[in-house]
Amino acid sequence: MTRGELKEELRLILLDVVVEPRLDGWIEDERLALAAELDIPSLRLRTPTTLAVTTATWLYTMPAAFHKMLFQVRDGDSDGGNRLRIQRDLLTIEQLDPDHDETDTHVTDVAQQGGQIGIYPLATETLSLWFYQRPTALTLDSQSPTEIPAEFHASVLIPRLVLRGFRVYPELARSSTLENTRALEYWRTKAREGIWGSPQTGQLGMMNVLAKERLPIRHGGADPLP
Repeated sequence: MTRGELKEELRLILLDVVVEPRLDGWIEDERLALAAELDIPSLRLRTPTTLAVTTATWLYTMPAAFHKMLFQVRDGDSDGGNRLRIQRDLLTIEQLDPDHDETDTHVTDVAQQGGQIGIYPLATETLSLWFYQRPTALTLDSQSPTEIPAEFHASVLIPRLVLRGFRVYPELARSSTLENTRALEYWRTKAREGIWGSPQTGQLGMMNVLAKERLPIRHGGADPLP
């Protein structure tokens, strides 16, 4: 679904023009929230982003594309780079070198916390970083959220966006308290099933499908026992 199609479906469900100016922002917010909550394979970098470091400082800002989970770092060694140790937090880097004055040819340890990355020891080189990147922002109604498989655009995004509308404008849900409770529970169930599926109906959720795509490939050997 394109952004325009998502908005059109939301208009039919929410039935109130008061939401119109907020829809673009809501769509971006929910995409970012999903990317933070779930490990979406298409957002996991396969080609690294580079970060130039020097002996002038130990603390740097993560690249603008960074969203979460730094999972691999390599130094600037000419032979493909050596894999660096990723420490738990910046405090660990500070404990390795409290004065931040130790230098060497290559960095050996890094830690990412929030939007910052610390290095140890100080070195002048270019590091290669792998992490989960931010979804590319949609700026036109003709664009689609490519990080989510197309067949799950409606089942994953629409329920979350409807619930967002109900939270911001509670009067949108239903006119009576009983109807309101039922509507909220319906869309909460839909939001859950869109991501994780439904054992009752057999519906597959997005993460069920993505998990199957990541199953390990067997390379020969005997067939497993029944």
